[in-house]
Amino acid sequence: MVQHYVDRKHGKEPVEYDHPLLEPVLRDTYGVIVYQEQVMRAAQALAGYSLEQADILRAAMGKKNKAVMEKERVRFIDGAKKNGVNAALATSIFEKIETFASYGFNRSHAAAYALTTYTTGYLKAHYPHEFMAALMSLDMDDVDKTYKNIAALRDMKIAILPPDVNQSRVKFAVTDGAIRFGLAAIRGVGAKPGEAVVADREANGPFESMADFCMRVGTQLISRRVLDALIKCGAFDSVSAVRAALMAEAEQAIKLAQKAQSDAEKNQIGLFGGAVKVPKPMAREPIPEWDAREKLKYEKEALGFYITAHPLDKYDRELARISKVTTADLSSAPDGSPVQIAGVIHAVKLKNNKSGKRYATFSLEDREGAVEAIAWSETYQKFEAIIMGDEPVVARGKLDVDDERAQIILEGLVPLDSALVDSIREVRISAPMRRLEKGGLDALKAMLARYRGKSMTYLHLGLDDGREAVMLLGDSYRVTPTDTFVAEMEQILPPGSIELR
Repeated sequence: MVQHYVDRKHGKEPVEYDHPLLEPVLRDTYGVIVYQEQVMRAAQALAGYSLEQADILRAAMGKKNKAVMEKERVRFIDGAKKNGVNAALATSIFEKIETFASYGFNRSHAAAYALTTYTTGYLKAHYPHEFMAALMSLDMDDVDKTYKNIAALRDMKIAILPPDVNQSRVKFAVTDGAIRFGLAAIRGVGAKPGEAVVADREANGPFESMADFCMRVGTQLISRRVLDALIKCGAFDSVSAVRAALMAEAEQAIKLAQKAQSDAEKNQIGLFGGAVKVPKPMAREPIPEWDAREKLKYEKEALGFYITAHPLDKYDRELARISKVTTADLSSAPDGSPVQIAGVIHAVKLKNNKSGKRYATFSLEDREGAVEAIAWSETYQKFEAIIMGDEPVVARGKLDVDDERAQIILEGLVPLDSALVDSIREVRISAPMRRLEKGGLDALKAMLARYRGKSMTYLHLGLDDGREAVMLLGDSYRVTPTDTFVAEMEQILPPGSIELR
C-alpha cells in the first residue's frame, strides 16, 4: 500500500478506486486507505454502517480482535450487497481493510507521528552522537531498549565509554566523539548520588582518590552499595586502575569519610588550627587485579550490560560456524521455527511446575540483545550444570513468538568452546620441510595422537624449491582442535601455522 501511495502521488501509477462510492472517501490519498477515519467512512458509504457501527469496526481493527472482525466481515459484505456491490468485490475491499489494520492510525496521530519521525530522523542523521545520548538517557530504565540502543551504536561506529566519576554526567553525554555512560544509569547508584557527584566535581575539581570522593560527596549519599557499584563498573579507573584493590579499601574509605563528616559537624579543628585532614588509607600488600572474566562479570552486574568488552568478542570469527542469527533476528522469525544461537546465560530463575518438578527460565544474551529461554523439567535436569555455569553456551530449541516477545523453548545446550570444536571439519597445518627434520615429524605425530578426534588433518609441507605439497593424513590422525591443541602446536611450529575450517 505504501508503494502504491508513493507511485500515485508522483504520477507513476494511475489513481484507481475499487468502487465509485469510495472516490469521495479516498480522493485525498490517491485511492489508498491511509487513516482509520477513511475505514469508517468507507464502511458507511459501501455497507451502510452507522457511525456507531463504523467505530466498532475501527476499534476491532485497532485491537486486532479476530472474533469481532469476523462478525464485521459478515455485516460489511451483507451491507455492501444491499448497496449493489457484489460479494467478491466487497470481500476484496474488506480484506484490504484488514491489511490496513496492522499499521493504520487515525489522522491526527498519523500527522503527529510523521512529524516526530521526520524530526528524529533528521537529528539522528545530522547529530547522531547527541541523538543517541538523549535516546539512551530516555531509555536507561528499559533493558530491552538499551540493548537495542547499544547494538545501534555498534552499527553506527559510535563508541560507548564506561562510567567515570571524573568524566560522567548524570545521564548519558557526548564526550570526544563518543558517548559516556551516565552515573544515574548505574545499578544501585541512581539520580541523587549522580547529581551530587557532578555538582561537587564542578565546584571543587576532579576527585583525587576514593577516600577524597567519599569525603566530598558525603556518606549520606555514598553508601557501601553505591561505592561497590562504582568500583565494579570501572567508574574509579581514572583514580586507580586496580579495581580489586579499590574494593578492599572501600570500607576503610567510607569510615574515614564518616569520621571527617563527624568532626566537621562538631567543628573540631587540629592542634595548629584548620580542619582535621582525612588520613590516607593504610598501606596494604599489593592485591592481584581481577582477571578479564571477573571484570566483565562485575561490569555486567553494575550496569546490566557489557560495555568495555563482551564474553563473545574472542569468538567473533568462529560464531558464524555455529549460528547465522542473533537475538535481534528472533522477533521476526516464524513461530515454532528451530533456532541455534550462542550467548551468555544470566538471571536464572528456578520454578516448580504443577507436578512439583523443577524447571528454569533464564536470559540468553549475545552482543545484539537478549532473549528469554525456558528449560522444562526434563531439559533442565539434563543441562542443569551448564545452565548454572558461567561459560558462553550454544542454545538449541524452538521459537515461541507472539506480538510482544520471542522466547526459546530449550531443547539442547552445550558450552560454546565444545560446540566450536565440534564444528571444525578440517585442520590445516603448514610447515616447512626443514622444520620437521631431526625429530620434528615424530613430535608432530605424537601431538596429533594425543588429541585424537573427528576433524580431518591436512599437512601443507613447504618444499625447499618453494613449492608446497598438500597431504591428507589418515583417519588415525584426525584430531580434536581445542585451544590447548593449537597452543601446543604453535610451540612446535611458527605462530599462524594452524588453520581451522
